[in-house]
Amino acid sequence: MNQYIKEVGKKGFITYKCKNKYIYSPYEPFVEAKRFIETQNLKETVITICGADFVNSALLEKNIYEIISFEPIQFEILSNDQKIKRFKTINEIKNYLYQKNNFNVSLIFWQPLIETNTDIYLNSIKELKDFIEKNIFSKNTEKYFGFIETKNFLKNIQTLGNINILTKKSKNIDNPAIIISSGFSLNDNIEFLQKTKDYCHLFALPSSLPYLYEKKIFPDFAMAVDPGYGSFYHISKYKNHLNLLSTLNLHPSIFRLKNINPIFFSYSSILENMFFDNTNVIISYPEGSVFLNLLRLLIELGFKKIILIGQDFGFKDGRSHIFEGFFEKEFFYQSDFFSTMEDKTKKIESAKDITFINDGEKEIKTDRALKIYYNHFLGENFATEIFLTDKCFNNLSNKYKKIDIDYILNNFIKKEDIGLNIKKIDNNLTKITNYLKNKNNLTQINIDTKNKNNLRILQKYNTD
Repeated sequence: MNQYIKEVGKKGFITYKCKNKYIYSPYEPFVEAKRFIETQNLKETVITICGADFVNSALLEKNIYEIISFEPIQFEILSNDQKIKRFKTINEIKNYLYQKNNFNVSLIFWQPLIETNTDIYLNSIKELKDFIEKNIFSKNTEKYFGFIETKNFLKNIQTLGNINILTKKSKNIDNPAIIISSGFSLNDNIEFLQKTKDYCHLFALPSSLPYLYEKKIFPDFAMAVDPGYGSFYHISKYKNHLNLLSTLNLHPSIFRLKNINPIFFSYSSILENMFFDNTNVIISYPEGSVFLNLLRLLIELGFKKIILIGQDFGFKDGRSHIFEGFFEKEFFYQSDFFSTMEDKTKKIESAKDITFINDGEKEIKTDRALKIYYNHFLGENFATEIFLTDKCFNNLSNKYKKIDIDYILNNFIKKEDIGLNIKKIDNNLTKITNYLKNKNNLTQINIDTKNKNNLRILQKYNTD
């Protein structure tokens, strides 16, 4: 605080200087603050990084529900209003937002203050911005797909007979798991997969399946969580038998495919918790990324070594997916159905969304969503060893060790069956039926538990 000198300004208001330069107006800092917030897009909850209380005081005059003030350096408090919550660290703010489950916030900062100590303030702004963006992105995804997922769930529990679920196991698995994503660097790692497939358990994301099938690489398992058509498209292109790890929120058409053996885990939604009650089903919470879901699930299954392939978090040779992605290439570029004005508008908007990440050795072109998940992934410490191959594209800030084919062949024996704990449960609709009938915003539902095909959703509703 010694670098910030408090003075009484020319009109009698306190103000502050740093290195002989005023941070706030020497005349009317409160008026200056009011003019500043008039230029901001304010939501009911505002996070401020503004130092002295001038901006916070100006916000109190607005219809602001709550002000979250980041104060790593203590200035004189000018207001004790209960609407202002003061925090010294970014982690305290993160925990507070998690507790409130509120990420619909505005973030504003006082630029002259930030410039006085970029080490403290600028890094904090970046961290908060990425944190808020990631959670808003996930929340918007959850909101958009919420009804679709619930509708799929209800259709699936009425049409599926026996339901096999994945339950927790205590025994560790010695051989590594490989998560196969569909980044363009997958093309560089085909030899690695071909030579190590007998020593590693292969888990594929849906968008990699058509390419793997073409290369005659058949994963032990795949995971799908997207409730829309994309999952069906990728899986339907894969003609071999497929053990599919999924939730009951996937589109029912997927489970009508003849080559699919579905094994279910839970997203821990209200309806899932009811349906899977007392089953010890494995939970992998939704994070907006099937890759993260699979990684956390493999840790639950007891894998202590996990290798990442094709997880580029960006564009290699100008491509985000292996040879543009079969789904994107076949549909988005060849079908008139997707050639709408809305689609063209989205492409223009996304073109402005291009950004860059640093993998520890080079800059990688990416987009905002991938960058959010990249920073989130790097910020996590997973309870397992994570490896990259020697032909990876994204070095992940050199956080993880690189291995080659010889490392696998010299350190592991041929794999055995994983021995998953799979439990068959009865499809009992009673709890779900009672819950839906008692929902205030569900006015009409026709459920016949003796003839499950008669279950119909007659009104859109929200399960929150």
